[in-house]
Order: sequence, then C-alpha cells, then structure tokens
Amino acid sequence: MTSREVEDAVGEAPPEMRANSRLIGIKRAYGSLLDQLKDELLKADKADRARCVELCRKIGVLSMEADALGDRFGLPMPDFSEAREVCTSNVGGGGQDRELFSWLRGELPAQELCEHRLRSRRSYAEIAGTPAYEIIMEVGLGGFPALNKNQRNILASRQREAERLRRRSENEDVDFSQLPPDLPLSGQF
Repeated sequence: MTSREVEDAVGEAPPEMRANSRLIGIKRAYGSLLDQLKDELLKADKADRARCVELCRKIGVLSMEADALGDRFGLPMPDFSEAREVCTSNVGGGGQDRELFSWLRGELPAQELCEHRLRSRRSYAEIAGTPAYEIIMEVGLGGFPALNKNQRNILASRQREAERLRRRSENEDVDFSQLPPDLPLSGQF
C-alpha cells in the first residue's frame, strides 16, 4: 500500500480514528522538531535565534492541537515537557529563555459563551486552520454544560425583569422626543 493510499484510507476513516492518527503524527513531528531544536541550541552562541523561535512556535502549535484532540475525543495528551527542559538546559549557558517558553506554551484554549452568556465551552479557535481543527469541526463542538441552579435563577430573574419592563412599556406613553436621535427604531408603534 502506497503512502497516498494510506492517507486516502485515513481520510475516509471515522473522525475518532482520524483524531488518533493525527495525534500519532503530532508525536512524530514533535520528535523531529525537538531534535532540530536540540541541534540548533547545541550551537550555543552560533544558534540561529529566528530558527529556534520558529521551531518552538511549531512545537507550541502541535501541543495545542494535541490538547484539543485530547479534550474533544478523550485521547491521552503526549508529554511535551522535554522541549521546555531542552530550552532551560541549553539556552544561554543554562538560563531560562522566556520568549522560547512563550512560543512553546502556545495560546490558551479559546472559549465561547452560550446564548445566555452564562456558560462556556471550548471553541478550539486557537487551532483554526490545522488538521486537528478540521477533524473536530467535522464532529462538532461539545455541548454547553447544563445550567446549574444559580444560572437557572439568573435566567428566571432576567425573564421576570423583561416581562416587568414589557408590561410597564405597554402602560406608559413613550415620549419619542426624549430618545437619542441616533437610536434605531423598528417594530410597531
């Protein structure tokens, strides 16, 4: 079976299987990038700073992808700690390089709010444009957690207030001259 046939077969597989395959690919790519980073950092004073940053950025993206796949599909997160150790032990004679660490860390998981703005769920926007994002979007985002008692009370309070304001507006004449001139008006009067 050629590598193209394998790719086609994986592309037709269920999303969970493709997620697992992507995670394996991430582990392999991480190993390769880590080796390149080690080689570059061993050069000490002659290390190409831009190359080190680029390698750390790529490792950070792989780490975010792995975390997202683990979160959405319940897959185990690979250990990316060796890259941090390599940076600590080799950069500047053992000094910590904050810029490289920031690239290794990547971005925090992106969240989105529900229609009530009370609950949040992961949107995976931090990995948009990656293969892992495509796989996750195929199965869709996970649902929002159920409303807890406090959130249900907040919603009920909002509904009561909206009803009170609606009834009040029905019983009062509105002086439109008191409204700001740039207020868009629509509906029935």
